[in-house]
Order: sequence, then structure tokens, then C-alpha cells
Amino acid sequence: MPKRIQLPDDFYKHDFKQLAKIEKHPRTRIRFIGLSHIQNGKSYEQVAQYLLQSLSAVKQWVRHYKDEGIDGLKEKQRSGRPSKARNQNHTKLLQSILAMQNDKNGGRVRLKDIQNMLAKDFNIHYQRDLCINRNDHQKPTFHPLGNFLNPALALLGQGLKKSPIGQNWILLIIPIYAKVSQNINGVHYLLTKLALKLDKC
Repeated sequence: MPKRIQLPDDFYKHDFKQLAKIEKHPRTRIRFIGLSHIQNGKSYEQVAQYLLQSLSAVKQWVRHYKDEGIDGLKEKQRSGRPSKARNQNHTKLLQSILAMQNDKNGGRVRLKDIQNMLAKDFNIHYQRDLCINRNDHQKPTFHPLGNFLNPALALLGQGLKKSPIGQNWILLIIPIYAKVSQNINGVHYLLTKLALKLDKC
């Protein structure tokens, strides 16, 4: 028999199910759903299992509710990386971009123009994303094919290492880096794994 949960008196006054329906933030919605299950008599362990959350997370939701009420369950601003323009006047920055667009004779303001303006006027320096930059430094790599020439022999454990054909064939793998979709990342992962296996031949 699970241990009885000690909850505040006003816990049952709230309709957490209804609050979850109108809540826009997904993390807060999950917390409301979890507390709705606790209102219905479920244990912390059951709620954690239903919502695929850790037991400590469910206990933390109840603790936040006890300390701060409903506001303790709402998602708070996360720290994240500080903005490089945090000390600058954002309104002035926006006005500078709009003025640049108005001064331009045809065409649009490009990201490169904004980048130059930030460096010149605000002393803020940005560069391209690291994943894009990484492609500039990578060189194509070569790997001997070895066991991959004949999959049947590879399954039997009889590779072509001793065969002159296995030593002469070469597989060219050009590095692919992209943040467009998971499929492209999957291809990059597949090529990397293939290169690692070929190195061991």
C-alpha cells in the first residue's frame, strides 16, 4: 500500500484538469495533469509512470505547489545564453535596422548588412553557426573497403584483408554537416559509423 500523500488543504479547491486544458506552455500543462492525477488518488510513482517523468520531478511539483501555490507550477524564464546586446538599447537597434531599410535603394536588408552594422555601431560581433563553419575545415577522407566488398564473407568472418582486391578498393567519404533535419543528421551519423567500421578492416 503506497504511503498517503500529505497535501495542503487548498489543494482540492483547484481544478487542475481544467487548468491543463487552457494552459499554453507544455511543461506547465504536464504539471497540471500530474497534480490532477494526484487529486484523483494516484500515488507519485503512478503519476511518474503515466507521464513518463521521474519520481523526483513529481515530488518537486508538489513541493513547489506547497511553497508557492499555482504560480510555483508555472514555467519560469530559463537562463540560457546571455544576449550579446543585453546592455544595448533594443529600441535603438530596431530603429537602426528600419532606417537601414529605408535608406536602401531597392532590395532588402541582408543579414550581412545587419552584421556589419552591429559590428560598426554597437561593437557586437557575430559569425556563422559552428556547424556551417565546420564544413570549411573538413577534408574528404579515404578508407579501404575490406570486409564491405563481400557481405557474405563478412558475415562468415572471412574478410578480404588478405585479398589484393580488398586492399585496392577505396571508399571516399565526404563529411556532411547540416542542421536542416534529422534525416540529414542521420546520414552524417551513418557515414561516420561506416567510416569507423572501415577503419577497423
